[in-house]
Amino acid sequence: MGYIVDQINEFTSHNAEVVILNISHAYNIAADYREFTQSDWERFFSADLDRLNNLYRASHPNEDLTRLSINTLTNNGTQAAVILRFNCNQNDSSNPVDLTVSNRHGAGYFYYNSFPLFDEYANTDTPKAVIDNQITKMGQKRDNASPKEGEWFMLGFALTQTETWDVVLGLYPPLLDWARHSMNPRVGELYDRCWGRCFPKIISLDCVEGTDALAMCVAINESQRSK
Repeated sequence: MGYIVDQINEFTSHNAEVVILNISHAYNIAADYREFTQSDWERFFSADLDRLNNLYRASHPNEDLTRLSINTLTNNGTQAAVILRFNCNQNDSSNPVDLTVSNRHGAGYFYYNSFPLFDEYANTDTPKAVIDNQITKMGQKRDNASPKEGEWFMLGFALTQTETWDVVLGLYPPLLDWARHSMNPRVGELYDRCWGRCFPKIISLDCVEGTDALAMCVAINESQRSK
């Protein structure tokens, strides 16, 4: 994780952008891959995450960050904002991680309820099934009379290796190659599947190359700005 922290610090030193790290689970490979204990988390915080620059300090630890504009988060574009989102200790979260961030809460470290997000992947290895599954879920969550206030929809545009033995035997291609050749060329299909309130707040991809995904995000933003 250390080199990831270094890369993020390098990026934010030159770019006043919002960076969100969604941390959902962790395993101790030195202890037979058991789930992190609180002591493991504390060591992880101290050794790595605390080194992140530009951790966003909220006005209140439980503030709903999804209601804040990018200008607010970045102080009108003058500095980056790094947000650590932990899927833990919240009744609204499925399979929560058991941890506490203690006195770091609100200073870059936030629980699930400070960044409510619907994230449910398709769990299929067929591109069309991924698109249909995610568009259907997006419609159910977004295009209704009273969607859950503040909840963001993350569209998981990624294939899943579904057969364990096929993975072991190498019958599936590497995930990045799979995404590069099977899913990413179809990013453009998303635009025609958005309507009204029905559009993603976040697009999740396995392989980000070129500018197709960026163009799609800009197009969605512009379409909403004109309404």
